[in-house]
Amino acid sequence: GWILPTFRYSDERLFQTHGLDALMFVKFTWYAGLIALVQMVFSVVLLIPIYVTAENPNDVSGIDLLSMATVDKKSLRLIASLFAIIFNSLASYYFLYKLYSEYASYRLRVQNTRKMQSNFSVLVRDVPTSVTKEELLSELEALLPGQVENVVAGVYDKELEKKVQEREVTKLNLERAQAVLLKTSERPVHKVGGFCCCGGAEVDSIDTYTAALADLDQQIVLSQSKVSESSSAFIGSAIVSLTTTRMAKMAVRSLFMPNPAIWRPMNAPEPRDVMWPGLGTSHTSRVIRSIIVNTFITFLVFFWVIPVTFAASLANLSALASVPGLSFLSAINDIGAVVGIIQGFLPTLVLIIFWALLVTIIRAVSTAQGLPSKSIIDRSILSKYYFFIIFNGFFVFILSGSIFNSLDAMIDDPASIPTMLASSVPTQATFFINYVMIQSLAGHCMALWRPGPLIVRCIFHKYLSKSARDFRAAEFPGRFSYETAFVSHLMIFLLMSMYSTLSPFLMPFACIYFFFAYLSQKYNIVHVFVPDYEGSGNLWPTVFNRCIASLVVVHITYIGIFAAYIFPAAAIVAAVFIPVDLVLSCMIKARFHDVAKFGCLSESTEKEALLRSEYYENVETKYKVPLLCALEAPEVQSGSKGYVRIDKVSPLSSTGEVVIGIGSENTGSAAVKDMSVEFKSADAKAPSKGSFSTFSKPERRNTVEKSDGDLSLSF
Repeated sequence: GWILPTFRYSDERLFQTHGLDALMFVKFTWYAGLIALVQMVFSVVLLIPIYVTAENPNDVSGIDLLSMATVDKKSLRLIASLFAIIFNSLASYYFLYKLYSEYASYRLRVQNTRKMQSNFSVLVRDVPTSVTKEELLSELEALLPGQVENVVAGVYDKELEKKVQEREVTKLNLERAQAVLLKTSERPVHKVGGFCCCGGAEVDSIDTYTAALADLDQQIVLSQSKVSESSSAFIGSAIVSLTTTRMAKMAVRSLFMPNPAIWRPMNAPEPRDVMWPGLGTSHTSRVIRSIIVNTFITFLVFFWVIPVTFAASLANLSALASVPGLSFLSAINDIGAVVGIIQGFLPTLVLIIFWALLVTIIRAVSTAQGLPSKSIIDRSILSKYYFFIIFNGFFVFILSGSIFNSLDAMIDDPASIPTMLASSVPTQATFFINYVMIQSLAGHCMALWRPGPLIVRCIFHKYLSKSARDFRAAEFPGRFSYETAFVSHLMIFLLMSMYSTLSPFLMPFACIYFFFAYLSQKYNIVHVFVPDYEGSGNLWPTVFNRCIASLVVVHITYIGIFAAYIFPAAAIVAAVFIPVDLVLSCMIKARFHDVAKFGCLSESTEKEALLRSEYYENVETKYKVPLLCALEAPEVQSGSKGYVRIDKVSPLSSTGEVVIGIGSENTGSAAVKDMSVEFKSADAKAPSKGSFSTFSKPERRNTVEKSDGDLSLSF
């Protein structure tokens, strides 16, 4: 089984193998489950017995018998609801505080014990592009005398980028052509010249692509040399690696120039986390882009109300049928089975589809803002997506069930919206219970099954994949999307905080959701997905802020609810909790935020000798400008699984020998050049299925196997 091994996979091991991003996501899932469990126990022991035995003045039935709807106005039973709000808020405060303290502790470990170049480096942005590289180096040396170890200046050249992209296409075509040769024993050909696939000369694909690749390599090397020496290619940003982590921490907290808009230091992202295209965006351009993007997002939020309102109104066909032009829906009300499906599950399904499409839009506009790292882009996506969830997935949805009947009243008296909000939240409990139930059961099962990627992989394997790279791309699971997964958890966190008192029947499903998420998503993180960068838990402060925002929304809503129940004392207590939320948030961030973000010098001093003795010789990854290292290939690590790289392939010779390269399973790039493969076939054609002896040196031998037109090596 997979459940016990996943559960026993310790936090420390997860931190060492998958980084702080994975650890903070898993720990937040676990702590949210504990909050749900504590609130559920309190609700079962106190609230449900009180609600079941209440007066029930509204004559409710079914699940509503377990809700606050059974309590009469001015009833003393509302005191229990008030105690529930207080207890649930305190439980949330405690666990959020504890989680933030653990985050700060792990951040210090990342900064002071990891041999990561980002711990020794500072990103300097908004350097005037008129500055030459010599001036850049001399200025940095003057600012940080004797502390500069290395400087990687960001550069960009449009022509070089085009050549690199053209080389990738040519290399892929060469790989596919070689794969055809291995599979069919026939050299592939294609036509060049002509017009619209008509006419043209027929050429050997392998020879043509090999020659084109060699020519592009020469052009790229020449262009890289020119770009490296040219000052006009400088994009105004540089990553400065310093001699000590202590100096890096001090530099980040300093002003390099009297004008804070230029030479701006900040924490350097981890090398894989850097978004080099974003580094070329000036400060003015970033401000303008942010204004445009935020304006676009704001308009999108309000226009998105239309499809979300339509999805929610499907749960109330009677109200929808009263709208002019939709009167034909009244006929559907006579078909009980259809009404049950439409009003029960279709709104939830449509809403989930809308949200999935929304993420793609938000990612595109967030990338266009010119942000310096992937983790900051993901943080921006999380913030924008959460805004959508709160506005369209909660506020609009809880009003949409009666929005058509109440539209005139809302226009005539906008002050009635808070009262309407308080009256609508309890009525939408059934929908949100269904939503949490589906997410708890079907959602996590689908996350483990992953039918979408499975179908896509089968299609690619059957019809589209030709080369080893194609097969690897089809098999590659990608990264785990922490930014969207966090938002899904935050939505459930908001719902359980809201309905733990109103409708406690939701709480068991909230517990199931978080504990199933802990197992299923932890399993996917550990065994399925492959992280493409280490963000060092940069998403957590944003998640914490959204948790506090959710509690503020809950307390504002309960002000209206208790006012509607004519219980002013409880409404005042709920109002008091709003400044408590904000003050507590400020206190927690004052205690942990700066320590987690910048570290502390005392910890740096204690660990400096150990890190310094091992760092530069054993650094895990280094900063490199992608355009200037397009032809470089990572080394294949001993013991890793390898594949044939079709980056450099010679035609089969009369002795049955082919010159190939090897690509690592982890990198997918060429790493070993000019390795000879001797085929044990009797003729000089492509070998049949079997094992072959290979060697790069006489004393080193490996095994290569051919299966279905692909070569895989173990070495």
